[in-house]
Amino acid sequence: MKAEECVMESSMLKIIDLSFSYDGKREVLSGINLDIKAGECIGLIGANGVGKSTLLKLIVGLEFAKKGKIIVNNMEVNSKNLREVRKNIGYVFQDSDAQLFMPTVHEDVKFALLNYGYGKDEADQIAYETLKKIGIENLKDQSIYHLSGGQKKLVSIATVLVLNPDMIIFDEPTVCLDPKNRRKFMEVLRSLGGTKIVASHDLDLIYDTCDRSVLIADQRIVKEGITQKILTDRELLENNGLELPLSMISRNKMSVIM
Repeated sequence: MKAEECVMESSMLKIIDLSFSYDGKREVLSGINLDIKAGECIGLIGANGVGKSTLLKLIVGLEFAKKGKIIVNNMEVNSKNLREVRKNIGYVFQDSDAQLFMPTVHEDVKFALLNYGYGKDEADQIAYETLKKIGIENLKDQSIYHLSGGQKKLVSIATVLVLNPDMIIFDEPTVCLDPKNRRKFMEVLRSLGGTKIVASHDLDLIYDTCDRSVLIADQRIVKEGITQKILTDRELLENNGLELPLSMISRNKMSVIM
């Protein structure tokens, strides 16, 4: 077996020399190489417009690059493999309203199961157990349109978790969440197994939940490594349009006062 094949087999996600442009002229991403192992929780950070959301869309096949490869669980992301690839990936949208479309919570959560050929009774049972797993089984019969923003976010997670994916991707998951629902989301995130990628401007969330972080700037990965090291490097962050997490700033101020 070739060394390259061994690396791919040990990777949940392998991105190789990926470049992407929406218009064929200006590159949004350039020369992206990334290797994510099974079970890692990865923070994807960077200023507005650096291509974080675009990279997520490429991983799940909502867009396709003309240069480079994306390999998920040993399957290349392309139009031929897309259905199988998406069985392995759950994608939680930034806007929950773009993800939820059935009348009730239970119907939305079981929709993917029915779409993949599960029988009604089995789909009902799995959907209920999934809601119970993240503590929102009480919302089972609620209308989607009557849910709060935080409740919608948790239901969105349930709609992807129901298929037991190997990897779940979150795009700005704490946007518009109040402090209580943000804490609830963090609890759910920590409890989830499998591989997770969290793209967010909420650097405190990344600091508290992600093992490793990937910093994107100028269409490229400029730094990747242990989250605590990256998010405490003031110079690195400020040079790339970010600031220290609020918790780090607060601690520094307290140290000065004391």
